[in-house]
Amino acid sequence: PSGQLQGLSELTQRGFYYTAEVTGSRRDAGITLTSVRSFCLYDPTGKDVTDVYKVNRECGELEILPRPITIIANSNQKFFDGTPLRDAGYTIENEAEALADGQSIAVRVEGSQTQPGWSENIVADVLITDEAGNDVTGNYQLILVSGILQVMA
Repeated sequence: PSGQLQGLSELTQRGFYYTAEVTGSRRDAGITLTSVRSFCLYDPTGKDVTDVYKVNRECGELEILPRPITIIANSNQKFFDGTPLRDAGYTIENEAEALADGQSIAVRVEGSQTQPGWSENIVADVLITDEAGNDVTGNYQLILVSGILQVMA
């Protein structure tokens, strides 16, 4: 057949197959450039036909996106008694699926309301670590939701 083949899909539809070794790996969120280290093209009978075709090896990108995690500070209320209302609690949305295996989270929630009225109870700090204790918080897209502390008269 005459003409130029535009990619592997046309060849694989005709029974060709290939092997390729690609460089590049990534464990944390971010982008790494990849390249094709080796490439072999085989016809349907298994014959190496790589030299029959002009093969353009192009670099690519391997991207790992940060995993979204939603942390919600507790809300709480009480009647006025002259003492501060505080609640350091929080919940994690879809907690069973929120963290990668072997990782743990520490969350600090801050807020205080003494007089009648309300104020925000905020997620002040988040630290996510792997099994070795390394900070991997950057692998997550933190979605922080404040709670409400309300003191009623």
